[in-house]
Amino acid sequence: MIKPTDFKRWRNLKVDVGLEDSWLERLNALRIVKILGTCSGHDDAKYWTERWPVVWFRVPGGRTKSIQAQRAKLADKIICRLARLRYTHVQARVAARARYGTLVHVHHPVDGGGPGRDKRTRQWWEDVIAALEAVQEEA
Repeated sequence: MIKPTDFKRWRNLKVDVGLEDSWLERLNALRIVKILGTCSGHDDAKYWTERWPVVWFRVPGGRTKSIQAQRAKLADKIICRLARLRYTHVQARVAARARYGTLVHVHHPVDGGGPGRDKRTRQWWEDVIAALEAVQEEA
């Protein structure tokens, strides 16, 4: 069982030991979003929100109104694509100033993290990353 305090090193960063390197590589290769954080979910977490796998990212804004409008459309496309996935909950909020972009929080509302995670949770990670990669290819 993985505890919330169990970490590993990935690219000189501390990350949850339950996150696969291939997922981190693919997430960080995305050009359309800035990954802000990830969590693999923890079986014995104190709070229910820490039990769920999650990805936080930002779709950057822009300096001009036209770039802000393009990025807002991109954020909408990403949110719609992610919202269609099974077992996925998406929350988004536009930053106070449009130039900072849209903050997006995506989580898998099923308990369980770490190497013993069920197939559905592992598939969730693959599906979320594939959805983001597909939007990037279309952009």
